[in-house]
Amino acid sequence: MRSKIFTTASVLFLLAIVGRYYAKPVLAQVRAALVQNVDEQGRNPYQEAIFANNCAGTTFCNYSFSAVPAGKRLVLTNISGFVDVKGGTLPNNFVQSSFGGNQYADVFFPSTRGTVTPGATRMVTNEKVLAYFGPGEIPHGFQGLTSTTDTFASGGLMTLTGYYINLP
Repeated sequence: MRSKIFTTASVLFLLAIVGRYYAKPVLAQVRAALVQNVDEQGRNPYQEAIFANNCAGTTFCNYSFSAVPAGKRLVLTNISGFVDVKGGTLPNNFVQSSFGGNQYADVFFPSTRGTVTPGATRMVTNEKVLAYFGPGEIPHGFQGLTSTTDTFASGGLMTLTGYYINLP
């Protein structure tokens, strides 16, 4: 009986020593910090395309995209699209906030696709941009021909691409 008590006391003493010197490092390894990259681009992707079919015969196309949801910020990274122009004028192209302020300019580059309709040329863009839109803001797009007698032959297409960031 005495040897069982002595063995039990020895085991408890050994556990106390091990616990005193090794418990904190072991607990530190167990409580690893959980990290989540909430601003990662792939977590909340954004892409929206609008076709404006009321541009034919005019010198401008307007696009109103969806409002940025509450608690989010839209980071716009790319503008792409096309318009068909009667004549050879390169249209201006930009996106701005519904709140006014900055305009995020973009320049059209022609693409050689041949004649779309008699006398019309398709002008295509695919440009990187960095623009920010806050909660409630509505990105507005514009394609226009300035200082020319040329007009759009048909509708235009504008696509915005980017991602959302969760606001704190």
